[in-house]
Amino acid sequence: PAVSTTASVSSSSSSGPASASGSRALNHCLVLWPVAPALLSSLKGVFRRVSYFPIQGPDAAPDAPRPTAADYASADAIFAFAMPQELQHPRQTPNLRLWQCCAAGVSHLQETAFFKAQGPESRIVWANATGIQTCVAPLYPSGPVETL
Repeated sequence: PAVSTTASVSSSSSSGPASASGSRALNHCLVLWPVAPALLSSLKGVFRRVSYFPIQGPDAAPDAPRPTAADYASADAIFAFAMPQELQHPRQTPNLRLWQCCAAGVSHLQETAFFKAQGPESRIVWANATGIQTCVAPLYPSGPVETL
């Protein structure tokens, strides 16, 4: 079942996510991929609200409760693998600042209508689970890929 909790973290807390420029903290994290209880607990210590809907992954039940339009609209951060079918445009997520993909890349997200509908004013940061990847100058036609 979906779980929505509230943690008492002030928006001026130095431990909460916020940019160096002083922009507002990220308050609501929407988790769509199954995570261990310890990680969920850790997220509750950073975000004021964590909504947990494990609708993705190999063990996801097809009839599991899904986030509502209000859940998506209030989310500052989303932790997921794939783009939920109901998200078609960034207008549905006006507060979204971080999409944390739980995969090594985000190319599968770049093909979605949601991603393609972003304009130059988009403030969404797309992050993968393994950091920044770069190609090393190859000695052979197919060079290695390293993670920084």
